[in-house]
Amino acid sequence: EVLANMKEYLAKLRTKVVVGIVGGSDLVKQREQMGQNVTNEADYSFSENGLVAYKNGELIGKEAIHTFIGEDNVKEMVNFALH
Repeated sequence: EVLANMKEYLAKLRTKVVVGIVGGSDLVKQREQMGQNVTNEADYSFSENGLVAYKNGELIGKEAIHTFIGEDNVKEMVNFALH
């Protein structure tokens, strides 16, 4: 979990600039690493490499690659990568 001095630094930084946190894992993992209130401790919080987005604690967007480019394109891309 994040150290208290890092949380204090982020809080102080937020008074000067907009702060965002990006994580590659899901929100559950991000909360394990940054604390349960991570979506409220930064102006923006992005989990799953930006596919899930929060602004000031509110969900503002969620996307999945298979709905964005289509299931057939995902299969084609995976097959290409595996060969």
